[in-house]
Amino acid sequence: MPDAPALRVAVCVPSGDMVHMDFAVCLARMLADMTHRRIPSILVNEKVAILPQGRQNLVNRALEHGATHLLFLDSDMTFPPETGARLLSHDRDIVGAAASTRLEGRQRITAMKRWGEPLALGPDDGLVAADYLGCGGMLVKAHIFRRMEKPYFPSHFLEERDGRDIWLGEDFGFCDKARELGFTVLVDAKLSFAFGHLGQKNFTLGQMASGRRAPRANDEPV
Repeated sequence: MPDAPALRVAVCVPSGDMVHMDFAVCLARMLADMTHRRIPSILVNEKVAILPQGRQNLVNRALEHGATHLLFLDSDMTFPPETGARLLSHDRDIVGAAASTRLEGRQRITAMKRWGEPLALGPDDGLVAADYLGCGGMLVKAHIFRRMEKPYFPSHFLEERDGRDIWLGEDFGFCDKARELGFTVLVDAKLSFAFGHLGQKNFTLGQMASGRRAPRANDEPV
């Protein structure tokens, strides 16, 4: 039996022309942590307007570089330095962190137990299986993509419901294809509660007069 390939993690970041500074700091700290732990890694970035294309290009480049694992991180996320090492320590095919959406007043988790059912998650729940998980912070073993036909990240229109168009996002499309091949998607509950999802907030004098403060990106969860 041939020896297993040497560990190499491709940190895969799709983005536009710019990224959030808070994300950049988190990324630098995580890469430093991985270097300190002697975890070989490469950083791969794709600047594209079409996200499914960007993610697929990242996979193509990571496989060309001989990556054994692909760590997808979205450029609007914040996360702790040990994110890469922690996800690797689980030694699972697909494992990641869920996060909050950026809908103020009606936040949702970026994971579903099954379609239409948000994943119920507490910080002490360990690893939890989910049908769907966003790719904002997801570690995938490279052999999955070698077994999967392209497109790896399909996105398409599903239906119109109550006047709203419902789409399958590209990350959920990947989860569908992975589960069809027999792989399980797992969510690290503790890490999920350490992730943040960066957004913009418009500050006005009206808010100041009423005594309301807009939430900051680094606010602790209540």
